[in-house]
Amino acid sequence: MKKMLVALVTVCALLGLTAAMAAPTNVGVVDMRLVLQKSPQIQAMNDKLKTEFQAREQKVVAARDQLKKDSDNLKKNASVMSNKDREALQQKVQDESKQLTQMQLAFQQDIISAQNQEMETFVNQVKGVMDNIAKQNNLDLILDKSTTVYAANGLDITDQVIKDISK
Repeated sequence: MKKMLVALVTVCALLGLTAAMAAPTNVGVVDMRLVLQKSPQIQAMNDKLKTEFQAREQKVVAARDQLKKDSDNLKKNASVMSNKDREALQQKVQDESKQLTQMQLAFQQDIISAQNQEMETFVNQVKGVMDNIAKQNNLDLILDKSTTVYAANGLDITDQVIKDISK
């Protein structure tokens, strides 16, 4: 019974695929890598994120520099320091190291989150532009050029997407 059900599903899928292949399909191809490279929104997004996170990045760098300074001081002077001073400096270095790790992790997570939000907005804009182009050109399907083995030049809509997204 189970084998028969699987065979029936397979036959139906093949018939559906055959019917879909028989219908004429208008296809467009877009080079998303090029769209990302030439888009002014991506440059603006990068500039915005750089400005937004610059102060925090400087804090992380300052904390890293302080940790290096204290660590070097400990290595250099540990043999001539009193036990109390050496232990205090070791504890300070450990605390700074933990704090730096936490700062770096939070910083990276916040940057990634902000990048994802900005990219989601951009991807939605690109999708809207590609939907409009598909409607204007009666395209049934748009494929990414990086996943396409071959496409005639007449099918490439990359320049039109870049032009429209730049408006």
